[in-house]
Amino acid sequence: MTYVPDKTWPIEGGFCGRWYCDMPGAGRLRGFDLVLLSGDRIALNEVYTHLIPENEANS
Repeated sequence: MTYVPDKTWPIEGGFCGRWYCDMPGAGRLRGFDLVLLSGDRIALNEVYTHLIPENEANS
């Protein structure tokens, strides 16, 4: 598996990020992270993923 960051952007209290994970023979995952900070520590880290089937991954 190969993870590739796509984009990050700041939000009030933290940041969001989008990434892709290439999985040979299975397709790709598109992921979204929501990170909220409390000072310099992570207070919340939610990760959402969506499978992009291999036959759609390169379209």
